Amino acid sequence: MSSMDKIDPEQQIQSVAQLDRTFLDSMDQPAMSVSQWSKLCILIVVLRAARKMSPHAVAANLTDTTLGDRLAYTSRYQKPATSPRDAYSAYVTRQIQEAAKAEIGPVIERVRGGAARLKDLQKPHVSQPAILSPADRTLLDLAQGRPVAPAVFSRYLRDARCTVLTFRSYITGADIGDDAIIHASHLIASGWTKDDVRKELRISRRVLDAMFTHCPEFLDRLSRYETESVAAVVDGTKRRRAEDEELWEASIPPVQIGDDIDKPTELWRRQEDQLRRRLHVLRIWDDKGIPLSRFGDLSFGVRSILTWEEPVFGIAPLNRNFYTYRRAHPESMMDITTVARSLTARYGKYFRQDLAKKTATKVLELERILLQEDWSALPPNFHFSFTGWLQWDDPSRSIHKLSSSGLFVNDKRYGPIAKRAKELLRAIELKYRALRSEPARHAAPLVDIMRPSEVARMLCPTMDELTPFMAILGLICQIDYSSLKTLRRDCLESSANGYVNIKYRKSRDNDRLYTQRERDGGIDTPGGLIRLILELTEPAHIALKSSGDRHQDYLWLASYRAGFRLCTFQHPVRHPWWRFCDRNIIISDDGKMLDGLEPSRFRKTVKAHKYTKSGGDIFALADDHSYAVARDHYANLPSLEELHDEAVVSGLGHALADAAARVIAGNEPPSKQAARLSEATGQPFASCLAAIQGSEDVWLAGCVSFHSSPFGLPGEACPAPFSECLHCNNGIFTSRKLPNLLRYACILRERRQTVHEDVWRTIYKPDLDRIELQILPQFTAEQIARATTVIHGAADHDPLFMPPSVGLTS
Repeated sequence: MSSMDKIDPEQQIQSVAQLDRTFLDSMDQPAMSVSQWSKLCILIVVLRAARKMSPHAVAANLTDTTLGDRLAYTSRYQKPATSPRDAYSAYVTRQIQEAAKAEIGPVIERVRGGAARLKDLQKPHVSQPAILSPADRTLLDLAQGRPVAPAVFSRYLRDARCTVLTFRSYITGADIGDDAIIHASHLIASGWTKDDVRKELRISRRVLDAMFTHCPEFLDRLSRYETESVAAVVDGTKRRRAEDEELWEASIPPVQIGDDIDKPTELWRRQEDQLRRRLHVLRIWDDKGIPLSRFGDLSFGVRSILTWEEPVFGIAPLNRNFYTYRRAHPESMMDITTVARSLTARYGKYFRQDLAKKTATKVLELERILLQEDWSALPPNFHFSFTGWLQWDDPSRSIHKLSSSGLFVNDKRYGPIAKRAKELLRAIELKYRALRSEPARHAAPLVDIMRPSEVARMLCPTMDELTPFMAILGLICQIDYSSLKTLRRDCLESSANGYVNIKYRKSRDNDRLYTQRERDGGIDTPGGLIRLILELTEPAHIALKSSGDRHQDYLWLASYRAGFRLCTFQHPVRHPWWRFCDRNIIISDDGKMLDGLEPSRFRKTVKAHKYTKSGGDIFALADDHSYAVARDHYANLPSLEELHDEAVVSGLGHALADAAARVIAGNEPPSKQAARLSEATGQPFASCLAAIQGSEDVWLAGCVSFHSSPFGLPGEACPAPFSECLHCNNGIFTSRKLPNLLRYACILRERRQTVHEDVWRTIYKPDLDRIELQILPQFTAEQIARATTVIHGAADHDPLFMPPSVGLTS
């Protein structure tokens, strides 16, 4: 047994012989569930089979001379009753139908469009299949019942010259969003690589490749952004050069910077002038930056500053003896040391003059080439990349190779220069390509390609798309779900006057053929909906018929990955009825979202609606079932309890009203009482008046029609004029009969002491309840008191006659 671990969680039972009487009795409890009772039944069956094969294979105490054979019965208690599966309420049913109708609209439009396309392809004047698109060739193959394998589809792609596309990696234009087009084109125009763009936007490589090959919007934006980017780099280069010229002019010291020096020594005055010139230039550079053309002219050590030579600035080299100048010119040397420290913090302590000069020279040359468009300065087969720029070598123009170290690009000193070089390279490449009249980018047209599964969906709905059709049909047709799944394409017959016969088979009844008369018309009727399903699945039927499939004549045919087959509404991972609720929000009566639908409840929903519409008529449900099955399986539902309660209340109300009308307790005139009684009972006024006046009295009541009794033949006298009068429609009760009613009630109470309780409840209790609960409460306390005095006093000259048939006489 697969559930043995649940019965025996500690795994103490290792063999059939350990399933003894004690274990079975521990499972046999009075309040078992249906599942527990079923498990006990399975154990009994297993033990019986084991004992039949080998008597010594089971426990010895299962057969006891005193207690008897334990395997002779299943349980000491009655089998637990199963709770019937309830119907869906009108609120939930309406949600299911609305959600299903919303889903079937696009399916109808798509399949009808695919059928029209197939019809055009099958016309004689259509071109040969060799020049058709892969989708059209796949469509023709599927329509002829030939499933399309991946190898066949790949051949169709190759024939259509779709070399970039494959069966597994094809992407359509709809997969490229507008936001991705805008962002990707802007980043690529700014110099980003494809890998960086893909990581930044989190898109796949095939999407980005499809932008370059099949997306004209992307290429148009990219061209526009590239043009704007080149113009921005050119303007930025001109602006930077103008700023460098202004910085260069500001950096030139005055002619006589040391005119205010009062020291008499000419050497001291010349040294002070040189120090102040250096200090003037360094302060300008520290404040506004170093001109790119002067990058690498010096490092920012104090000794390097002392030996610096720049004729344009009037700076001549000095003795590099730092201590000599610090003693002779302490203030100037202190200021130079301060500015040198600031420049060192900004540009790096170990500023390599040779590397800085080479880098600046290459960047200045790129700027000159861009502004002057001197393309002859570029070497042949120049690679417009940062690596190509680093490898660029032309000693005749003082251009040398640079290190390709990764730190060079990310270094805080050279990083801005490297980024500047990348921008210039990108702008030169774009401008150079435009000047060489290279062909512009053109988007290759998207070839009409779909996967075989997508093509199959054009001819027939999928299993998930047939689910809403089944939901609607199950909620408007009273055929059970298992029979609906096996409907055949010839299930409709004898359509007339808005109705049609639906033929179906019941698997639980040996596939017996049944016929159900249902409404016919639009898709809101069972007949119209089945005709729509026949139309949508007709291409699949033709394809399966061409291939000789044994399921070709079934109604529910669905498209799958590469062909068509019978839809069973089953899935090994996730049920289609669960996925229906995933796509649509269905709220239950308690306000919770439904995780999935139970199609076995559809028929009960239809029956419950029919039962409610008929006002609780059980015979309305017994048109295709016996009375007992209709009552127990379709009327006895939790959702119909309110209807049953209302019926009981209504019946009791009618009974009480009828009883109240037959009790004549007031002091009104007899004619008025007779008129009201005639209106309530439908009897003639003369008969009612005679009964009220006492001319038609029997032992316990008055009779309005003694010769038309429900217990005898019409025209004959009533054969049971005694206790049956309490429950007869002809009996009325007046104050004259109160003594006899009280005498009879007293006898019924005494009789309870002498007969068995079950006998008394069956024979005598209904009469006592009728008297005490329905008749006596209609009379006043004074009337009952007078009648009590009569039956207990000496004036009681009207003793009660007891017929021998009642069984109360001595």
